[in-house]
Amino acid sequence: MFVIGVTAYNSRFAETIADFYMENTYKLGGGHNAVNVILVDFRGIDTLFEITVLFAAALGIYAMIKLRRNKGAK
Repeated sequence: MFVIGVTAYNSRFAETIADFYMENTYKLGGGHNAVNVILVDFRGIDTLFEITVLFAAALGIYAMIKLRRNKGAK
């Protein structure tokens, strides 16, 4: 397994996406903090959908708590 892992690691066919992000963080994103620029500028739509999923999950948990409180009050 070690040999397979080392071989797979050393046989890259293309550059990593990390190189693109680090080279273009300031030029395209206009910021110095790479993590913030990636989350807000490069992957903004993806981050928006992740926040929407978290909001839907929180809303579901809130509804279950309210349902349990109303059921116990009767």
